[in-house]
Amino acid sequence: MSIDKIHQLNGVPDFRYEESPYIDYASISIDADSKLISIMEAVGCIGSSLMNDSDQKQIDAGEVNRLSGVILSLSEVAIFINKISTNAHYLSGLKDGSGVDANQ
Repeated sequence: MSIDKIHQLNGVPDFRYEESPYIDYASISIDADSKLISIMEAVGCIGSSLMNDSDQKQIDAGEVNRLSGVILSLSEVAIFINKISTNAHYLSGLKDGSGVDANQ
């Protein structure tokens, strides 16, 4: 089994301490980085929409609360994805530098 997308992970297994299937750490890092960028763009769009709505005289408090909740959730996911990206990037460099196969 090959793991190369973050949605396939519960965490990033460390090939040095546990036997694991072939893991393409570089692909995981790239996938996580692209998802992180998408999430941050979404947060920017929601923030912009919230600012535009606040310029109106009558603002819907329910809409502001809903958008604030979405921003909070997306920021928590972004932190998790950033951690996966960082760990995968580190392990990719470590693995490439050592010449070790994930299962050796």
